[in-house]
Amino acid sequence: MLQFVNAAGVLVESSTPLKILVNNQYCVATLGAALAQRAATADPTCGLLHYTAKNNDKVIMAFTASQPANFATFSFELVKGVNPVALPAVPPTSGAVTAAVSPFTDTVALLLGACNVAGFAEYLYVFATINNGWGRQASYDASALIAFVLGPPGI
Repeated sequence: MLQFVNAAGVLVESSTPLKILVNNQYCVATLGAALAQRAATADPTCGLLHYTAKNNDKVIMAFTASQPANFATFSFELVKGVNPVALPAVPPTSGAVTAAVSPFTDTVALLLGACNVAGFAEYLYVFATINNGWGRQASYDASALIAFVLGPPGI
């Protein structure tokens, strides 16, 4: 029950009984090493991911965006060099964590474009939607960043 009192501490009004939800669970943001179809994952030390041919083979980018009670939204971004990469509309690259679908995939040819070797950065941010009555509790957010270079065999 919530009670309102005046400056003298005299009860002015009371509410009906209330339930207050307390959730102090952190968000989760993880990124897996990129994987080229028919190849291994990106080297964890140097970040090099070999592709077999500049074709429609898939590059697979797995991630986890969650919050135990689903009180969060997410945003996934991919950058090539210094330019954002337009990802396919499906699955969504942002929204409620319940809509997060992993992995994102795109083709070697579309990702590379005019390049034969290119550097990429994946960035995932999970925003807690938890509020303490004054504002959003950003301390429960999570993020992850991973980079890889997509290159042909022999480099």
